[in-house]
Amino acid sequence: MATVVPRLKKRRLSPDPAGAPPAMDPYLAPVAPCASTSALCAPAPLTPADMQARLFSYAPPVSPAPAAPGRASVREMIGGQERQVYLVSDDENDTPPASPLRPLAAPVATSGVTTGKRKSQQPWDDDALPSKRRRPEPPPVPAVPEAPLLVPEYPAAPPPLGLPTYMAPPKTPQLSGYADPWRTPFAPPVIQRVEPVPLDDKDGHIIVREGDCITPRYQIRGLLGQGTFGKVVQCYDRQLRRHVAIKVIRAVQKYRDASQIEIRVLKCLRQNDPQNEFQCVQLIETFDFRNHVCIVSDLLDRSVFDFLKDNKFQPFPCRDIWRFAKQLLTSVAFLHRLSLIHTDLKPENVLLVDASFDLVPTSRRANARKKRVLRNSEIRLIDFGSATFNDEYHSGVVSTRHYRAPEIILGMGWSFPCDVWSIGCILVEFFTGEALFQTHDNLEHLAMMEMVLGRLPDDYRRKAETYKPEYFHSGRLDYPRPDTTKQSRRYVQSMKRLEDIITGSSTYAAHYRAFVSLLHRLLEYDPAKRITVQEALQHPYFELQPQDLPP
Repeated sequence: MATVVPRLKKRRLSPDPAGAPPAMDPYLAPVAPCASTSALCAPAPLTPADMQARLFSYAPPVSPAPAAPGRASVREMIGGQERQVYLVSDDENDTPPASPLRPLAAPVATSGVTTGKRKSQQPWDDDALPSKRRRPEPPPVPAVPEAPLLVPEYPAAPPPLGLPTYMAPPKTPQLSGYADPWRTPFAPPVIQRVEPVPLDDKDGHIIVREGDCITPRYQIRGLLGQGTFGKVVQCYDRQLRRHVAIKVIRAVQKYRDASQIEIRVLKCLRQNDPQNEFQCVQLIETFDFRNHVCIVSDLLDRSVFDFLKDNKFQPFPCRDIWRFAKQLLTSVAFLHRLSLIHTDLKPENVLLVDASFDLVPTSRRANARKKRVLRNSEIRLIDFGSATFNDEYHSGVVSTRHYRAPEIILGMGWSFPCDVWSIGCILVEFFTGEALFQTHDNLEHLAMMEMVLGRLPDDYRRKAETYKPEYFHSGRLDYPRPDTTKQSRRYVQSMKRLEDIITGSSTYAAHYRAFVSLLHRLLEYDPAKRITVQEALQHPYFELQPQDLPP
């Protein structure tokens, strides 16, 4: 049965869980059941289980404190079970309620005199607990200086393999998107977009990079030249183990189609001249590479025009001109026998096999200017991209302006003789160092021809008037016109006749007369009366002996 609690007291439940039997608190003195609310509970003897609980508790074991005066507990029926209840005073200045987790503090005596109310000792004040034993302080240990340790910054990571424990890793260059984890916090790599390397430019020309490969067989070594058709590159042939020249056509359909004509001509030349006796460029093979038609041929040296340019446009020796003329006529005669017209003969399309030279003074004076003289005058004819078979379609305009025959300018049709005219212009340029007809106007071009070669024959002029009547007036060439510039008039009037251009020492007069005679036959107005290349090879000019040629 539950006992009656005094009215000045209030109840405080014990910490025991509801429904569980009261457990022994190791810090509280055990109490026995009381028979009356007025009687204090006496401590009960310890059982073996209590002793074991004290030994394995986390808190240090202390001696049980006696119950303080005025602190009592009773048993009451709560929730159908008998529970232990502490009795607490309502007086705020009285002793605070007992803590179920800490022992009660013993009253402190003050010289045996007690004066009125006093504040009780707080149970959580550890220094006031008489049962608390402190461990003795250990003797001081002399301070020993320690070596500083290298502590890596965030993020902490084990040192690289092969390095001592406390050795800092070697410094490494800071790369894009990388940070040294031993020095600075790691930053995620920055993903950079890699643009593809362009292979062609906007015009369809291949971009030449030294070291790149055109198929695994050919490695680019440099650029040799560039034109409207494409580029010519020097490559090393890993199969033949020698250098070759590759003509890389632009990746444009019309140039690809035109290249097929050149390939057809080159195959015809190789088939009819396998030993290359007629000194035309020799075809090795053809293939497609990234939409570029590639034509592989023998590697030659610079062109005759480039040699002239590097020599400050000083003329070739007459002996070299004689050799050039004979080789050039022989190559063109071979083409004409195959019914082929080159249509674009010029110094740029005549290549030297070996451009090595010696420096020779131009006169006997001590301070005479020196010029380059070739050691080897062997040449090769190249660029058959405009070559046309005589029985196939002929375009309206062919040949480069300075070497264009009059029948092409007048629109009278052209054939084999147009190559002969171009050869005549080339030979004059070899002798003077400059192009014979440097113009870009048709009427001015015809006027320059009349100044060098004489007036157009009447029969040829009348025939030309039916094709280009706007170029003629009153039975003659309509030049100068009222709108002709003074510069054009002065330039045309400064032109010399062919006999005045091809001049030299009287010692070699026979050479100069034969050379002028050949040039007149090559530069004949009427293509029907113009000499053929085969006839030109029989001209007396080629019967001259080496001693008859000027040095």
